[in-house]
Formats: sequence, C-alpha cells, structure tokens
Amino acid sequence: EAKRLQERFEAPPPPVPTELTHDRWRRVGRPPIKLPDGPFVKENDALHGDVTTHWRENPDFRARVERSRDKTVSEPGCDWRQCFDDRKKAKCLHFCREDARHGDEAPSTYVPDPAAIRKRWLAERQTTWPALPKELCEPYTVQGAKGPDTNKRLLDEAPIKASPFVERKGPRLLCVMYTTAESHATHVRAAVETWAPGCDGFVAFSTEHDPSLNAVKIDHAGEEAYMNMWQKLRSIWAYVHEHYSTDYDFYFAGGEDLYVLPQNLRDFLTGRDPSSPQLLGRRFRDYGRNLFNSGGAGYVLSRGALSAYAKHKDDAVCMPSLKTPTEDVQIAKCLKNTVGIEPEDTRDSEGRERFHPFAPGHMLTIKPPAQGQPRDWFYDYTKEWPPLP
Repeated sequence: EAKRLQERFEAPPPPVPTELTHDRWRRVGRPPIKLPDGPFVKENDALHGDVTTHWRENPDFRARVERSRDKTVSEPGCDWRQCFDDRKKAKCLHFCREDARHGDEAPSTYVPDPAAIRKRWLAERQTTWPALPKELCEPYTVQGAKGPDTNKRLLDEAPIKASPFVERKGPRLLCVMYTTAESHATHVRAAVETWAPGCDGFVAFSTEHDPSLNAVKIDHAGEEAYMNMWQKLRSIWAYVHEHYSTDYDFYFAGGEDLYVLPQNLRDFLTGRDPSSPQLLGRRFRDYGRNLFNSGGAGYVLSRGALSAYAKHKDDAVCMPSLKTPTEDVQIAKCLKNTVGIEPEDTRDSEGRERFHPFAPGHMLTIKPPAQGQPRDWFYDYTKEWPPLP
C-alpha cells in the first residue's frame, strides 16, 4: 500500500477529461464532482462524443460546428428554450454554443491588438439576416422560466435606439472587460459577437489567453477573487496605459455582464477634451460620503485621467496594497486625492441617466421602499439625483 501511494504521487498523472456540471465544463484540477448516470448522460455522450481537454481533436467536431451554423438543423431534443434553463441546458451545451472553449495557443508575451475584433467583424459581417427562431422572441423571466419578461418589456417600451456602428464617428474608444476563463464561452463570446466590434478597440482581461476573443491573462497581487477586485483593476489600468495610452481618447471599463451601445457612448463623448482628466459614469454617493461611479454600470476614463492614474497609482492615497471589491470607489478616491477630479453628471437634457447599474428589467420595475420598509442602498446612494419615476 505504501509503495502504491508513493507511485501515485510520483508518477505523472494521466490526462483527465473535463466533467459536465450544470452549465459549464469543470476544468481539470478543480474538486471532482459525482457525475450523474442514466439515459440523460448516454444521450449527451452520443451528442457530444468523448469530450476531453483536447476536444478540438474530436473527428466529429468540425461537422458539428458546421451544423451549428445551419440554423435549420438542431441537435436532437434541443432548442433555444433549453438554453434559458440552467437545469436543462447541460445536455445542449453545444447547441446553446456554451460548450468548452480552448483558445488558440498564445505566448506568455501575447499583447492583443484591440482593433482585431472590429476588423474581423467588418470583414465577415452579414448584410442580411435570417429570421430569429421563434423561441428567442418568447417571454422568459430572468431565471429562465416561461413568464413575464421585464427585460424584453423595457427594450420594447423605452425610447432607446442603438446608433449603427458600421460607419463609426467621434473619439477613439477602447472598451475593456474584466472576466475569467470560465466565462469565455458565454459572456465574452456574446460580447465579441454583438457590441464589442462597435468599439474601436476591445480587450478582455482574464485568467487565460484566448486570442480569438482578444482575451489576455492579467496577473495581479493576491488571489483571483471578487474580494480582491481592486488589485485586478489596478493591473488592468497599468497594462492599458503601458500598451494603449496613445492609441485611444477614452477608455470604458466594465464587467462581463454588461451590454454597451458603443456609438451612443462615442456620441456622448464627442466634443470632450480627452487630454483633460475626466471620470464619467453613473454617480453614487455611498454611506461614507464617497462620490464614485458605479462599477456595475461601467465607467469611462479620459486619456488624461488614465495618465494621471498611471502616474499616481502607487501613491499612498491610492491604496496600492488594499484588498477590496470596491474598485469603483478606489479609482474615484485616487483621482480625487491626486488630481482633484470627481465623477461628472452624465445625464441627458431631460435628466435621464446614460449608465445603468442593473439589468434592463430591474431598471424598469425598481421602486423606492414604501414607508415602514427597510432602506434601499440604491435610493440612498442616488438621493442627490433621484431616479426618474
């Protein structure tokens, strides 16, 4: 037994396949899970083959990719309704286009060309589009169940129109996303295929390289965790300044769950002096009286603000060693304490906000607490400029 254990720890481990768990493939090295058994698993195996960490070598892969591009062909038992339900999506990951990604190999010195996503989109874009499958236009709740779809209702009712971005105009805009490799197949891919090409440049800062998505691994102090978000953003802004500080006028940063209207943002930024330090977004004032822009809504640094941050990022007032999730508060405090700027009012002439911290449906239905109900931080943070009714 002792000899067997010694061999177990000394011998190189054999290749280990990934494991299917709900809505994503569990990466090798993560804690093992107990796989389910029964007809569901056998059907999934038949659909997807022997899925391993080298799944691109599967001889059936190319054929399945071609089938996925043909909107008239679907995998047995799968339609878009399954993709909205985390309990059912597992057997349809390929159909839902959320099966595991393994990006092209990239050297450790890989530096993305931010313009690559837009160039590729312009070269491959279609001028005509087939009708959407009817399932994609059905009402679904935010949890994926059939029912009232407040997100769709907001998009139908609100006077919001995205300006076309084929012929872009206005200042040069770099869009920056912070994410992790687990979201490459879902959130990052969705951005690259929708709004990201509207930016003059796009880079996703992640835990792994994936050149096909312009995703680059970003190292930072401390662990990769929500509670350490400030350190990740410190590294992102330092990287952006080092590689792209002269290529763009404004820099938009946000998480993986955002949807951006790039040309609308450029229209708003037109006429502003990018060399002047500016911090633009959805203003909040927290219980500590800190004025900052909501990180959930994303925010913009001008080229002047980016340069100012890079110059002062290691100053004591910029909290270079702090471990905190409040990266939006910290960048605002740093710029205020070093160059004296604060978040500006970004509302339009009718008092409507341009940056939104919640999902569309939530922004539509949110209401201030009634008398006797607990306080709501959102309404406390926006007391000076309350949301319109």
